[in-house]
Amino acid sequence: MFLRSTLKRSATMRFLLIITFISVMISQSLLAQGTGKIIGRVVDFTAKSSLPSANIHLEGTKIGVSSDKEGRYVLTGIPEGQYNIVASYLGYEKSVIPVTVVANKSVLVDFELKETTEEMQDVYVYGVLTRGQAKSLNEQKNASNIKNVVSSEQFSKFPDRNAAEALQRIPSVSITTDQGEGEMIQIRGISSEYNSVSVNGVRVPSPDPDAERGVGLDLVQANLMESIVVTKALTPDMDADALGGSVDFILKDAPEKPIYNFVASGGYNQQRSEFNKWGNDVQSYSALVGKRFFENSFGVLLASSFYKTNRGSILREYRFTNDQSTDLISSKWTDYDVNRNRFGLNLATDYVFNPENRIRLNANYNTYIDNEIRRQTVFTINKKTEDRETRNRIEDQRLATVKFGGEHKIGNLDLDYSLFWIESRERLPDRTYWTYARTNPYTGWSNDELYFITGKEAFPNLAPMKVSRLRHDEILTIDGDKGGDINITLPYTIFDRVSSFKAGAKYRLKDRLFDSHRFNAKPSSGKTIEVPGGTYGFEDVVWNDPEATALPLASFIEDMAYTDNDYEASEAVIAGYVMSDVSFNNELSVLVGARVEHTKNDYTLANTGQKDDGSYTDFLPSAHFTYRFDDIRNLRLAFTTGLSRPGYSSLIPRYIVDDNEKTISKSNPDLIPTRAVSIDLLYEQYTSQLGLLSAGVFYKKLNDLLASSVELQTINGVEYKVSQPINGGDADVFGVEVAYNQRFSSLGIDFLKPFGIYFNYTYNHSKTNYNGREMPLGQSPKHISNFSIFYDNTDIGLSFAVNLVARAPLIRSIGANEYTDIWYDSELRLDVSASQKIYNFVTLFLQANNLTNQKEVERYGDPSKSISRLEQYEEYGFSLMAGLRFEL
Repeated sequence: MFLRSTLKRSATMRFLLIITFISVMISQSLLAQGTGKIIGRVVDFTAKSSLPSANIHLEGTKIGVSSDKEGRYVLTGIPEGQYNIVASYLGYEKSVIPVTVVANKSVLVDFELKETTEEMQDVYVYGVLTRGQAKSLNEQKNASNIKNVVSSEQFSKFPDRNAAEALQRIPSVSITTDQGEGEMIQIRGISSEYNSVSVNGVRVPSPDPDAERGVGLDLVQANLMESIVVTKALTPDMDADALGGSVDFILKDAPEKPIYNFVASGGYNQQRSEFNKWGNDVQSYSALVGKRFFENSFGVLLASSFYKTNRGSILREYRFTNDQSTDLISSKWTDYDVNRNRFGLNLATDYVFNPENRIRLNANYNTYIDNEIRRQTVFTINKKTEDRETRNRIEDQRLATVKFGGEHKIGNLDLDYSLFWIESRERLPDRTYWTYARTNPYTGWSNDELYFITGKEAFPNLAPMKVSRLRHDEILTIDGDKGGDINITLPYTIFDRVSSFKAGAKYRLKDRLFDSHRFNAKPSSGKTIEVPGGTYGFEDVVWNDPEATALPLASFIEDMAYTDNDYEASEAVIAGYVMSDVSFNNELSVLVGARVEHTKNDYTLANTGQKDDGSYTDFLPSAHFTYRFDDIRNLRLAFTTGLSRPGYSSLIPRYIVDDNEKTISKSNPDLIPTRAVSIDLLYEQYTSQLGLLSAGVFYKKLNDLLASSVELQTINGVEYKVSQPINGGDADVFGVEVAYNQRFSSLGIDFLKPFGIYFNYTYNHSKTNYNGREMPLGQSPKHISNFSIFYDNTDIGLSFAVNLVARAPLIRSIGANEYTDIWYDSELRLDVSASQKIYNFVTLFLQANNLTNQKEVERYGDPSKSISRLEQYEEYGFSLMAGLRFEL
């Protein structure tokens, strides 16, 4: 049964009191009539690109504002008179322009800022990497809350193949991989289902039936993005279900000046498959065209991207005679041969009526198609059996988004709104399993030798393998959201300074469908289908291909128990918030507010028609304090609250048995949301040479934690891995986060000027209690670190970056005891990227990934303890890519 709860009366009263207080304050503090405005834009002098989050203020007054993502700004409520208007930007020279303000009129003032002048009057012109770094640091520095920003200029220079890999460079972010490529993210040791992922502010639904709240980021194309924003301390105007943090991928927008960009590249994967059907090649192409029309009122950008990679890996898995033994019951060897294709298309349009009124229409479409051949052998020693399987499957994922919105200034009031539709779907059509079996006594094989046995071992003295079953599945998952939001922002004067009040509302309706079918066929009576030992037949052959239909097989019979797990579900969230960003003086500002979210769920089981529903309401206050010692030093303190909702299949009564994988997945209808309180303290110090030193601590208290329980159960003589979601009690997460980013230009040594370093380290200490055992939070590594040394020289057009990413062990699933807990072992990855400008508009680039040949290793028991035993490991090899980038 779903949790049913109501908002406590005291919380409602607090919320109403906040609204009343701020409303009265606004009504008494409206800015004076008969004032003028200054509007304009801030751009880079060299590249003419916009400078978002620039500081603009009037000298001798307390009137100031930050520029938006297009570098535009509006100063309102200015009394008539003459002023000096100042624009400043970290890493750029300050600019001062005199201006005369007339009542009830607007005056246009644009700024073109130059890169900071270095010592001895040398001007160092920023490269693309450095210019992107400037944008990111300025947005972080001027934000009202704690967040990290990565610009497209930055992640385009690093060897990152998708969005997840771009994120792993950010402090406190770690990733897990699929076939050696980044897929899921953890923020501050909090796993993916506790974090939110958005595209242009629209939540991305998960197409994966096994990770309904967690979103695999290998679907999102990195080269369609303008920036990535990771928010670690939520504000009331953000969705509350992001306990670890919120990730927003900002797609490229219609440009201010014409842009034409084309990238073509190819490469090589060190294929680990023993069979290698698809080859080793990597291909990547992208194109971007943008321009403004009708006297720059209407802007259009069209971007597309295609990425193809052929990957292969070897996975070994082990089962033992008991919890502490290293004597094998079984050794499983799996060969993955994967052809992976991604395609992305982004359309961005806007219409500017005037500098204060703009509407936008954006559409985005992504596909991810994974064609996989899996060859698997299970050598079961105690039963003297050898089971082989060839699985052929296509995983077809689609993500489509449409968003319409506008931003308007009506007097002193800022109004923005949006309507959105987003849908992700995953289709597994004709997923086909060919299974073969024979008796095998493993004569002459020692326990140590069985650790390294491969699927190519023929055992020529044994009888051939015989097909025991042909199975095919049809699975469809659709997860879509639609809704809208509206926000108003109003300035007011308090403590003789301009502050702001913001309020808004949001409605989001999610619909989710899971539809599955399974069919089985066996050889016809008296017929056998043989496959030689040491081989795998029927590769890339699905159940209805001519090669399959010509075989002596009985008719397919549908497994009706499998379809009992089909369902339709919906989730409606209605939210409202109020908040105020109060400036007390030049040093102290406070953002305080609260959010209310009402959630209603319902579901219907497809086969039985069983229905259920539930609802709950959450009151979520927060406060963010920023103390600015000066223009480059900030101290931030944040108190925030949040929640994480259980997945649908976790709540709906389901029991899924997979006889091929020997797994059982159980649901838990009694799950309730996880709720959390967070405290963050962070010190930041910036430099004019685009350096950053930051250090902070954070603490999270999670109640009714969502966790996964995994046990090994023997059913009818067969051992199954049984998993079930649980509320694992409460958890505490404490951490320390340090980051250092510095260009060596500040040293005054000519040779070192283009060099810089980027370093961050996070320490996580988490603990929870499960069945009387104190243990760390799932997916929470104790140590995460990134180190990069980069070079960005515009004189010769050369840039490169060498990147090391390290992660300590983390627990994947909870077992019956410490001997059966499953952990990911520690990892260390080395990636390298380089680019050389050949002509003014042509750049040659190179990237290399996983040069350390890091394997993904899972172990029974904590890897730091002597009890640890190898559970499985997978190896992928390295990959190389080279190409040309054309930019006009």
